[in-house]
Amino acid sequence: MQYETTKIRPVFDTSACEKGKPSLNHCLFKGINLIELIPDVIDRFRTYPIGLSGDIEKAFLMLSVANQDREFLRYFYTCDEELVYRHCTVVFGVSCSPFLLNASILYLLDNSPPEFHDMVGKLKGSFYVDNCLTEVNDPCDQASFTQTLMLRGGFNLRGWVSNVACEFISKHSGDASVLGFLWNLDADK
Repeated sequence: MQYETTKIRPVFDTSACEKGKPSLNHCLFKGINLIELIPDVIDRFRTYPIGLSGDIEKAFLMLSVANQDREFLRYFYTCDEELVYRHCTVVFGVSCSPFLLNASILYLLDNSPPEFHDMVGKLKGSFYVDNCLTEVNDPCDQASFTQTLMLRGGFNLRGWVSNVACEFISKHSGDASVLGFLWNLDADK
């Protein structure tokens, strides 16, 4: 049953097009192929005995689109009457959205205050889209520090998973999915 307050997060098919006309995805620069980053992120993730994984809550909704560019992100909604809306945030389903998120995270990290620089180097290679996978000596300190740093850019890191328990960790036993791989937290101590 749906109520008026039921929240939805639609995914738009921006590859759809009229015959002989380009789609929105066809007109956009997609950025670098982020899939190629996965092996490096996974490799670095396990260079220390303790792994830590979290994700950015509603990541694409945290990225605003400049006012002058919102006109290109119109969509129609028909119910009793036809309505025209414009997206104000990066659209989930647009081919360049993962690249824009990645570039925004790197910009945040590159422009962090000096007291964060030790952590920044490690975190630069720890993100794949909205997933953070990093290796640590102390999961509580790392989770707290990383969350503080990312909140400076409006990104809430949540759902922390580690093979070691601490107060910030949501899950520390059983199995966890990490970028499509199964991580057995109990066997990895």
